Amino acid sequence: MFFNDDDDDKSNDQTITLDTTGIWSVETFKVDKIYNKIIYSMENGKHSENDLEDIFYAIKKYPNNVKNIVLIADNWEDPYDMQLLPKLKELKIPIRIVICGVNSVLNTKYLDIAYTTKGSMHTMEEDLTEISDLNDGKTFKIAVMIYYQF
Repeated sequence: MFFNDDDDDKSNDQTITLDTTGIWSVETFKVDKIYNKIIYSMENGKHSENDLEDIFYAIKKYPNNVKNIVLIADNWEDPYDMQLLPKLKELKIPIRIVICGVNSVLNTKYLDIAYTTKGSMHTMEEDLTEISDLNDGKTFKIAVMIYYQF
């Protein structure tokens, strides 16, 4: 699934209906078809990230196959649909986030998604797999930043 929505001022709630605006899926193991879909979604999408809407769409499209979800995210784009996070938490599906573009600062919205869903965070340099086990007052480091859990 690839996504770049264009309706951030009226975010859709994929928990209610399936709106495929800004969501493109491809069902293949052929690299060239996947690559073509990536290029298509980049050329036809906007810079608004509807990450959580896309996750709900994928869960509804493949209801029998979802045990974990891997989200490849752009550190420099905010997911604008964070209001759906409590509904995502209710599903109890861990979101494993591979975050691209982390060089000095981590977009903490993605950290919130991983923490809330008992998932994990992954950069090129580091893996934070025990994120849901962080207790109050615990610190952890990603890139050059040290975060304090409270």
